[in-house]
Amino acid sequence: MRKRFFLVSLSYIGEGALSGGDRISTEILRYWKNAFEMYVVSSDDYLSVLKNTHVKAPHTLTLPSTIKRHDTLWHHAGYLLERTWKGIKWAIKNYHYETGDIVYSSSDFWPDSFPAFFMKLRHPELLWAAGFYLFAPPPWKKNSPYKGKNFLRGLFYYLSQLPSYWLIKKFADIVFVTSEPDKKRFITKKRPQEKVLVIQGFVCMHEIAPLKEKFQNLPKIYDGCFMARLHYQKGCLELIEIWKQVVEKKNDAKLAIIGDGPLKEEMEQKVKEYGLVNHVDFLGTLLGEEKYRVFAQSRVMLHPATYDSGGMAMAEGMALGLPGVSFDLEALKTYYPQGVIKTPCFDIQKFAENVLRLLYDSQLYTELSQQAKNLILTVWDSEIRNKQLLDTFLSVLPRKTTKK
Repeated sequence: MRKRFFLVSLSYIGEGALSGGDRISTEILRYWKNAFEMYVVSSDDYLSVLKNTHVKAPHTLTLPSTIKRHDTLWHHAGYLLERTWKGIKWAIKNYHYETGDIVYSSSDFWPDSFPAFFMKLRHPELLWAAGFYLFAPPPWKKNSPYKGKNFLRGLFYYLSQLPSYWLIKKFADIVFVTSEPDKKRFITKKRPQEKVLVIQGFVCMHEIAPLKEKFQNLPKIYDGCFMARLHYQKGCLELIEIWKQVVEKKNDAKLAIIGDGPLKEEMEQKVKEYGLVNHVDFLGTLLGEEKYRVFAQSRVMLHPATYDSGGMAMAEGMALGLPGVSFDLEALKTYYPQGVIKTPCFDIQKFAENVLRLLYDSQLYTELSQQAKNLILTVWDSEIRNKQLLDTFLSVLPRKTTKK
């Protein structure tokens, strides 16, 4: 008999973009369904994600919000607090433990981690696997994306993460992180290193393979492509500064921006201010074939994140042979050991120069393009990564919770 696996994802806020943690949770649901009886405790927003990504969850419990989300910090906090409270109430009143149950909290955000903690608190024999995919940067540090008017938002994020970090470090049985540098922060006397699993990420080659031939003769419309949630952490404002410098040297350069988020209006304003309206296309959130069509019509992936634990978006473009350019962040050293030009942090001029190098140096482009494809095929393919992750997860479970 398969053991029950509860995936808690109540923090998704439906901004039209999918975070790395959301991608990981959808892949776990897709691939692990043969090993466990999967249950999803989620918001209605997250169920729409599953529908859009064609992932089926046989057992779902929806805890909808009554508070409408707004962009202000306090409304956002109230929105998440309501979801946290609803999740805790369900954990206390409605969850009933069965031998071998596993709960996976899909992020460190309170609506995901707190209900899982209360399940564990009431039933210590329950196995808690906790996702913790990005440490909030102290807003006073020089590498924090939360500067000036965003200091309070950054401070709120930093302080709110501290309780989750403490609870996960002290009580979780297994912790999922996205990169090697984060692993040591969860190793304790009770939790050896083999129970801190590095996820890294997934690229769904089963989706891409049939599209390669279909798209191989499409014209290259975009010199650069960027895909991410439009947020400070992803270097969205730096992206516009970079593209301004690229256009100064290549006056027909065009950039595709895939994604949505809180910085969209400010980015659009900068594009107008710099006279780049004809050089930048905001395409919104794209999934499946639409997304890969844009990659196939682009030449270079841009990933100017200023603070990140890894990042899967660039890898999806690399699967189609697009080399990348990023800042030389610590987490990216293990994420992207090849196929990407690393730029000194946070030299915007040098970043633009590296983009131009790829656009004009055909030999360099061909070399990095091949490296990019090889990296994704051998390391990032979702079938390979999912099997490795599931096998590793099963190997560290107590014997009584493994699949029979």
